[in-house]
Amino acid sequence: MKLIRSLLAAALGMTMLCGCSGESSVYVQIPEKVTGTFEDNPYFDITDTALFRAAELSDGKPVTVAVYRIHVNESIDVDTTLTAYSASGQKLDESREFTLPLVQGDDNYLAFQFMTDEPIAETKGTFEAFKMLERGPEHSVEMIQWQNADGGGLSVAVEQTGDRTGPLTRGRFLLSSGGKIIGCARSWFMKEYVQKKGDTAEIPADDWSDYICEDGQTPDKVEMFLNP
Repeated sequence: MKLIRSLLAAALGMTMLCGCSGESSVYVQIPEKVTGTFEDNPYFDITDTALFRAAELSDGKPVTVAVYRIHVNESIDVDTTLTAYSASGQKLDESREFTLPLVQGDDNYLAFQFMTDEPIAETKGTFEAFKMLERGPEHSVEMIQWQNADGGGLSVAVEQTGDRTGPLTRGRFLLSSGGKIIGCARSWFMKEYVQKKGDTAEIPADDWSDYICEDGQTPDKVEMFLNP
């Protein structure tokens, strides 16, 4: 079921990119992409970081996860790549956070998974900034409740507060405990849950496109950031 849903979500994304749907976004690539250093750029500021071990939900394999909370200075789409190194300077792995729409003045996060058992001593990253898709309305869906589900995972209730959502709108959730980042999660397209203003829906623990949490930890705080 999870695989089928993943394929459907991918198909929907391709439909939007190709402009084959009545609600499709328009592909508006700007002439040149802007490239730069991930750690120092004009588009977002890194305000918090976390590095931890976790088990990836889909296959249960252990991964090392680097999460960066960011504050956005300009509404832009970014594609980021981070490389992890050992204490001796050896390259351990490379991870990519695919196109993420950022909203000026909001917070968000970037998360990178590394398949390595060796301790990560340093990371270095690059980014490309561009405008790829027409965006849906900002702040059109809000989280109204969350709870740790029985047996692990996360259950979240959301409400559509705007008149509509963009066809590719997703929820992204940052998990914290004791003020420390311990995980993150991504939902499926919000149109799978809410259709019109005032609609409410629950995203249960077993219905995430991605969910990662530090081994042995459970969140005491969950924040939602919306991709318009």
